Amino acid sequence: MIKNNYFDVKLRFAKVVFLCVVLVITLIALPYTYSRYESEADVDFVSTVAYYVLEADKITHNIKIDSLIPSDEPYVYQFSVANHDGENRLETRLEYDLTIRTTTNLPLEYELYLNEDHTDPGATDVIVSDDVVADEDGMYFREMTVARSYFNYAYDETNEYTLLIFFPLAYMSHEYQNILENIEIEIDSRQIIRDHLPVTDGLVLHLDAAAILGLNDNDLVEVWEDLSGLGNDATQPNAENRPIYRTNQMNGLPVIRHDGSNHFLIPDDDSLRINPEITIFTVINLESRTTGTGSIRVITSKETGHTNRNWWLVQWDNKWRFRQSDMGTSTIESDNDASLEPALVVVSGDGSDMRMFVDGTEQQSSVSYSNLATQNAPVGIGRQADATSRNWVGDIAEVIIYDQALSTSDREAIENYLGEKWLGWE
Repeated sequence: MIKNNYFDVKLRFAKVVFLCVVLVITLIALPYTYSRYESEADVDFVSTVAYYVLEADKITHNIKIDSLIPSDEPYVYQFSVANHDGENRLETRLEYDLTIRTTTNLPLEYELYLNEDHTDPGATDVIVSDDVVADEDGMYFREMTVARSYFNYAYDETNEYTLLIFFPLAYMSHEYQNILENIEIEIDSRQIIRDHLPVTDGLVLHLDAAAILGLNDNDLVEVWEDLSGLGNDATQPNAENRPIYRTNQMNGLPVIRHDGSNHFLIPDDDSLRINPEITIFTVINLESRTTGTGSIRVITSKETGHTNRNWWLVQWDNKWRFRQSDMGTSTIESDNDASLEPALVVVSGDGSDMRMFVDGTEQQSSVSYSNLATQNAPVGIGRQADATSRNWVGDIAEVIIYDQALSTSDREAIENYLGEKWLGWE
C-alpha cells in the first residue's frame, strides 16, 4: 500500500510538471500578452515591425508583450506599412484598411499616430472608430479602425505608425494578475480598379496630384502634367514661385500645396478657349477664408482682365464663387461658407444658365448668361491668370475641365469618382 501511494504521488507530480510545461509552451507559442500588477517587466518596451503590401492581400499579425503592468508610461509599438521591400514594388495602385483588434479582458487604452512623432503636442491620434463587436461564436472583441490609405504604383511609399498601449496605474490590482490579452493588427489591401475618369468626351484639362511621378514629399513642382492628352501641362519655370508636392494629405493621397505666393500658368491653347458650354471640377482644401476683393483666393481662372474672362472660380467673401464675362456683376456663390475641410466644388454652364455644386449638392444660387469670353489668355491654377495676385492658400488635389455641360448622370459619375477618391465617400 505504501509503495502504491508513492507511485501515485510520483505520477501526480509528473502530471503537474507536464501541465506546467504545456502551459509555459502555450504562453510562449500563442501571441498573447499577459498582465501582472507587480513585476520587474520593462515598461519601456519598444518593438518595430515592417509590413510589405506587394499585392492585394490580407496581413494579420499579433503583438506580443511579455508582461503588461499598470504604468504612467505607455508601451510603444512601432510598425510600418510599405508598398515596397527595397527591391520589389507593387504594380498597381492599392488601398488598404488598417484595423487593430483586441480582446476585452484588460482595461487598456490605445492611441495611434501616422507619420508623426507621438511626443509632439500637436500629433493627431488617427483612430477614427472604436467599437466592441461580437463574432459568430458570441465572443466580444474591440475593433479600432483608421481612415483608408492609398499607395501609388509609380513610386516607393511607406507609412510609419506608432501604437501606444496604456495600462493605467488605477488598475494596479491582483484582479488583473496574469490576465491574457490578444492584440492583433490587420492590414486588408485591395487593388483599385476604378482609377480612371468615367467620362472623357469633351475633356480639355485634367490635373491629378495623385498621378504625378518622381517627386518626394516637400519637392517643388515645376510641371503638373495634363492627363487629357491635349498637352495642356501646368508649368512654372520660376523656382521661387513653384508650389509644393505633399504626400499622404487628402484621403491618403498627395496634393499640391500653395502658400499664397506660388502659382502655375498654363500656356494658351485653342482647346481651352471654351464657349458657350463648360464644366469645371475641383478638389481643394482651403487653409483659411478671406473677405474683401483684395483677398480673393483663386482656384482657377482664364482672363485678360476683370471685364474679359473666360472663367474665374474663387473663394471670395467667405463663399465659393464663379463668374465669367457675360455674367456682368452676377456671380454664382455657395449657400454656405467655403469649407476649411477638403471639398469638391463644381460649376457647369449649358450656354444659358450656370450652376454650382458643392460636395454633390446643388447650390441655390444660379445665374443666366449667353456666352463665355474666349480670349487669348493663359489659365491660372492657384492664381489669377492676368496678375500675380489673389493666390490660393491651401491644397489643390485635382482639376478637371470639359468644354461642354455634362449631363446629370455624367456629372454625378465624376463627382462620385472624385468623392470616393479624395473625400472618402462610400
